[in-house]
Amino acid sequence: MFQSFYTYAHVNATTNKVFYIGKGSKNRYKSKDRRSVHWNGIANKYGFHAEILAHWDTEKEAFDHEKLLISCFKDMGYTLANKTDGGEGTASDNVRKSALNRPKRKLSEETKKKISASLVGKPRNEETKQKISIAHQGNTHNVGRKCSEETKQKISNKLKGRIISEESRLKMIATKLAKRGKL
Repeated sequence: MFQSFYTYAHVNATTNKVFYIGKGSKNRYKSKDRRSVHWNGIANKYGFHAEILAHWDTEKEAFDHEKLLISCFKDMGYTLANKTDGGEGTASDNVRKSALNRPKRKLSEETKKKISASLVGKPRNEETKQKISIAHQGNTHNVGRKCSEETKQKISNKLKGRIISEESRLKMIATKLAKRGKL
């Protein structure tokens, strides 16, 4: 049977000491994406190499092993970059899941007008203008341009009845939070 989950360790390339324990699938053990500031600090300063420690048939088994390994390494005096005790995914996964259950914030029309008025005529420095210009290069989505009522209706009809998976919803929330600098 194909084993799709595993536990892994990241090892400081300078000291050869384990500094992170994780659970993954596919190529997660090699990835530098979606890591904590603490993890990035160690990896950027000293480098790292990754080692798969064990393969598991189910995600639950891998999470349980991750939890055990984190506990053992901490008991042995290792300082790990892990932000949790393991067994539940990343801290950002927990933020995303709690965001799904949070009531949506609704601004009153008065508040929207106040926010808009506060931004009108606000000068932007050249660096900010350049960043905005770069961000909009290659934009094919007509951001900021008015759509005709017919186009709005076509978009609305296309999106109606669309089923979005829980995983996709979490990814969309994570993207929004990341853009706001909250992840």
